[in-house]
Amino acid sequence: MRTSLDKVVPNHMRHFFPSYRVPQLNFSDGYLPVRVPGCASCVESTLATGLPALGRLTTEQVIDHVVAVNTLNGKSGLLGKVELQVGGAVEQEALKELIPRFKSGELQVEPVAVVLPDPECVAPLAGTGLREVGVQFGASDYMSVGQGPGSREVPVRALLETLDACLEAGFTPRLDLLDITRADLESLVIPLVSDVMDHLSSCGFGGLHLRLVDSLGLGLPWPEIPVPRSIPRMVHTLTHKLDIPGDQVEFLGFNDMGMALANSLAAAVHGCTRIVTTMGGLGERAGVAPTELMLIHLCGLYGIDLDLKRVKELFKGLKLAGGELSPRHPLWGEEGLTRGFAPHPNALAATHALEAPFDAYRLLGRAPDVKVRQENGPAGLVCMIKRNFPETEYGCDDQLILDLFAWVEEQELGDICWDDLRDKVQELAPDLFV
Repeated sequence: MRTSLDKVVPNHMRHFFPSYRVPQLNFSDGYLPVRVPGCASCVESTLATGLPALGRLTTEQVIDHVVAVNTLNGKSGLLGKVELQVGGAVEQEALKELIPRFKSGELQVEPVAVVLPDPECVAPLAGTGLREVGVQFGASDYMSVGQGPGSREVPVRALLETLDACLEAGFTPRLDLLDITRADLESLVIPLVSDVMDHLSSCGFGGLHLRLVDSLGLGLPWPEIPVPRSIPRMVHTLTHKLDIPGDQVEFLGFNDMGMALANSLAAAVHGCTRIVTTMGGLGERAGVAPTELMLIHLCGLYGIDLDLKRVKELFKGLKLAGGELSPRHPLWGEEGLTRGFAPHPNALAATHALEAPFDAYRLLGRAPDVKVRQENGPAGLVCMIKRNFPETEYGCDDQLILDLFAWVEEQELGDICWDDLRDKVQELAPDLFV
């Protein structure tokens, strides 16, 4: 194979990735048209990509998560697949229940799996009824060769043997190209994928699916950036030069540089049909693009209404499994819809238009909150009362507000939320709660 030559001098692309400084942003001239797919969808990978951020799961937790993802999807088609890292008895037992339910039509989301490039990793999947299995491969010389001159023969041979094992077991193989944003497309990636496609074709299989993995979050969402860092240009280059349609290409973006969601959207609007995500963006290091936020943008892209209130149930299950959601997580974090009080002209007449990009209670089942500090004085408490009892007309000099503020000072409260005040307000003004 062209990609398994001995004594390869690794191309670490140091002009893009110098080790002594932050990678530079290089822009090039070149227009790239937007190619929005007919309907892009998420591959929900919390049970695979998100596992490093979770504790040990039980079979019941795995099944419950897949069922909850399916319920969230409804008939929208925005969640096409749910991915598992099948490495033990827990996942195998879960698949024995999930696969028949998918084949019968009870589940709309299809369970898929991902394995390392080792034929022995395929053996435990035999008999599960899975249709699709992804095989991971280091696409950059950082991963496939290392630092000095070496050979790609060993990793490429392991990849081909694993793909053969997938075919023998009746699975549809998918090639997951890791570290794609530090890879030499012309000298390594394109020849490798071409050789893999030729090999699979000789075995009677066509229609290879690719997953492009931005393993260190170095990708950028602009087509004006050259490859390998431009996600739009990456998708465009590989689909055209390899003659692979966009509905056979996936993108998985890590968030090390804070661009995972932006890169995922860029991939989607430039022809990539599947976007790999996890709930809450869970994953190793900084995580990946969050499923729930990607769904919001897909709803906006296609004009689809999804019951996003069901996201809360998924987070509730993940919390039991050890998955911690940052309090500042957009929209769903404990403080994701909490505004700090500031005495501006609209503070006492706040609506969701000032605190959220849409009616959060109607769409998410979560009401925006306001947080005041003791230093805000009576005005902050007026804002809090007004938020919870919009028909009231209290001012800073009213006795309820003065009594409530005196109590707050006695408690020496710092940040004050409604839960801190509810009982005291009910004691001082019980008529409000009738």
